[in-house]
Amino acid sequence: MEIIFLSLGAILNFLNPHVPASQEWYFSRSVYSDYSKTFYHYYEYGEYLPNENLFSDDQSYEAADVLGYESGVELTDVLENPAFGPQSGGALNGEGSFIPETFERKNDNTLAFFEYGEEKLSVNKIPEGTSIVSVNKDEVIQRIYGEDNLLKEKTFWKNSSEKTETPAKKIIFTYSSDEQKKLIRTFEENFQGGIFVENIYGQNGKCTQIKKWAAGEDNRKYLTSVQDYLYDEENRVTEKKVKEYSVENDRSRLKYSQRNVYAYKDFTDEADEDFYENGELRVSTKHIDDKIKNITYFFDDDFKLVVRYEHGIKVSETVYHKDTEVKR
Repeated sequence: MEIIFLSLGAILNFLNPHVPASQEWYFSRSVYSDYSKTFYHYYEYGEYLPNENLFSDDQSYEAADVLGYESGVELTDVLENPAFGPQSGGALNGEGSFIPETFERKNDNTLAFFEYGEEKLSVNKIPEGTSIVSVNKDEVIQRIYGEDNLLKEKTFWKNSSEKTETPAKKIIFTYSSDEQKKLIRTFEENFQGGIFVENIYGQNGKCTQIKKWAAGEDNRKYLTSVQDYLYDEENRVTEKKVKEYSVENDRSRLKYSQRNVYAYKDFTDEADEDFYENGELRVSTKHIDDKIKNITYFFDDDFKLVVRYEHGIKVSETVYHKDTEVKR
């Protein structure tokens, strides 16, 4: 007889085969009622497809042996009496019975369909690669993986009684052409809001640019904002630039810009920061040591306010005109 409640653990192994059987089973069972978040976490950040022997009998019995169902090893109290999961009180339905799990296999024992309460999952081969569709009470998500096992597309539909073929949102993933296959770009299209978002990623895996467009009445895309990021050797942000645009006479025109410049010191984890607005320095934060910092606010006509903090407590405020103190 197969151990049916190991199916979610197998799903997590299916999404991230590097997790040991006992570890992934414990993790899945301890957060079973929050299954969708757990599942999507492994899906989005693991980027792995299932092995061909997903849900094979050997895999189930091997996992059972690790967990002690055939070896006689006792489980901990946390595993025997979980706070969440199909054996917990939270899994009871309105009639006091546990919510069952259901899954179907193909002829080769690979997973075809999985269901637990309002959560459903189906796996299918398509010309583009592999399609995995997950359903919950709020939305339907389709993920398409290519032959290289990398996530290529992610499409969202609202799960409601009003059936529509138009998705709510779609994200396309692009990877580098070298052997590393690093994520270099995502493009998101919000069909209902007419919003488009492009993220560009650098060699360090960090986002270096975010562009946003809005659809106009003429169905053209108009640039609305651009964010650019620079990093140091330790992957810390050293500069952030933001530009916002308005649409005038069928053109995107710059209406606002800001720039944040960060500098790091050995004696504090908090960075020094200069904040510019439309090209003008407005706020400057400087750390004197690990206990003292000055925040300077710049105003028109060469006035500035210097606020001094010691141990996180404001101790003084001084107003200057140019470099001359005028008020304390």
